[in-house]
Amino acid sequence: MIKKGVLLVVIILFSALAYGYWHMSTHGWLYISLNGLGTVTNGQKYENIKNAKISLLTHDGKLLAKGKSDNKYGVVYMAHPEIGYCVEEASKTTDITASKQSWYDCYKKQSKWLIDWVRQVRYLDVVFGACRLKKIPVVVSESADPWWLWWVPHPHIGGMPITYFTMSLYFDVVNCLEMRPY
Repeated sequence: MIKKGVLLVVIILFSALAYGYWHMSTHGWLYISLNGLGTVTNGQKYENIKNAKISLLTHDGKLLAKGKSDNKYGVVYMAHPEIGYCVEEASKTTDITASKQSWYDCYKKQSKWLIDWVRQVRYLDVVFGACRLKKIPVVVSESADPWWLWWVPHPHIGGMPITYFTMSLYFDVVNCLEMRPY
């Protein structure tokens, strides 16, 4: 009887870990930082570029995805080809509960869609103000959740594990040039 109980616990733990690994492998989040060097404000050398439009491209210039930065903070949002921008989708209602659910539903679809193409990104086109830069080489950094250390399928404890992707780009906004921050 004890052997069956131990075996059951091992099977449950293995199943939970396998599900966590699967979820991390099939869901992603992309953070793009568009940093502009212009006039120094509040002692900061770089500021997020607001109202930018971006296109992410493969090595041969094929369009993978489009996005834009907002006009308040310069946060970049990606547009899902069917549902659009999750932030806009969530803001269509004034009901907070419905808004949260709308954003979460959109996020689930976007995180599955993103993982299929994000590793293919090699170039970025960007437009901000009067500046238009094409085929800027980019490096996409990838890091996985340490899901196996602390994964509990509950949003207030650990949440579902995902793979994080990041890109940081720097621009001279006055002279419309790409820059390297080093």
